Amino acid sequence: MLFLATTGIVLNHAVDLGLDRKYLRWPWLLDAYGMRMPGSYAGTVAVGSFVVVGDGRSAHVLLESGELVESIDLGSILPGDIERVGRDGGRAVFESGGRLFRSDADVSQFQNWADGDPGGVEWSSEVDRDTAGLEVLQDAWRGRGVTVERVLLDLHSGRILAAPGRLLLDIVAVGMILLGVSGLFLTRLRRRNGS
Repeated sequence: MLFLATTGIVLNHAVDLGLDRKYLRWPWLLDAYGMRMPGSYAGTVAVGSFVVVGDGRSAHVLLESGELVESIDLGSILPGDIERVGRDGGRAVFESGGRLFRSDADVSQFQNWADGDPGGVEWSSEVDRDTAGLEVLQDAWRGRGVTVERVLLDLHSGRILAAPGRLLLDIVAVGMILLGVSGLFLTRLRRRNGS
């Protein structure tokens, strides 16, 4: 009850305390919230003045200096996750579901290019997520983190522990209700016996 009361008071003043603007970036916490980093990227290629990295269903376009230009969500055109990343002339190429998708010259759009490898594509190998120069992609995956207010809300409601946490807090709430009702009943019983 002390825990619920304390988190409730803090949540009532979360905006005043700035908890909605403070972010937590602890790796274990972000993993628990589903912001898990991939083990590796499908590949990376240099295209003109850009470096293109493929992972999941996204293309990340970086400058050679490592600055992120944009992340392009390709989920609407790809049949699955990006399996390989390559280069055909001055364009990036992704393989997904046995089909190839090629970028335009500016690496701002990808289109279905061919079913199967037409040859001539220089393929990259998988790249470890800790490769130097790709640190900026951690922000693409994890953003700014999770706000302190969000974590407190999930602690207060029990959602931080998923179904078992909610069940535990339900049991505590039922216990508090029974405690209150039994207290009222005993007080009423004492008044009757004392009169």
